[in-house]
Amino acid sequence: MPGGKVNIVSVILESMGFDGLPVYYEGSENRRSKPELAREYPLNALTGRAGPVYVHSEMRTIPWLREIVPESFLLINPRKANELGIKNNDLVLVESPRGSIKLKAHLTETIAPTSVYVPGGWEEANYNVLGIEDDICAISSQANYMQCLCRVSPISKGGGN
Repeated sequence: MPGGKVNIVSVILESMGFDGLPVYYEGSENRRSKPELAREYPLNALTGRAGPVYVHSEMRTIPWLREIVPESFLLINPRKANELGIKNNDLVLVESPRGSIKLKAHLTETIAPTSVYVPGGWEEANYNVLGIEDDICAISSQANYMQCLCRVSPISKGGGN
């Protein structure tokens, strides 16, 4: 390590012209930065790890793992789901300005009423369809597939509680 055993300031990032300390940058698409778009797409869609069973998009073909987590899903707050007429296990349409995917809704208090969560790595319901491919991080050169605005609407009833 150029700075020693522990680096509080990244000298590597500084040498490349970036801030050496972590800096919070608000995403390019959210309710504050795009209030007009947020009227049509009022929810914050988040993605990330698919849970403890899968790694990225790998291992979906292993039958016993598919028994544990058989399909992708949408995590949504029960109050928001009730407001939208969505019950547990209902099939829902998640739409962003770039595309849409269909998922089963799972109601949970672990997510805020202003957001929904779609685990990544599913071919049948690929979150990247929703993501912002032209919002590129200057440091990592990665597209913003982690967060965007969306709307959710029920398609059919799943019969769950």
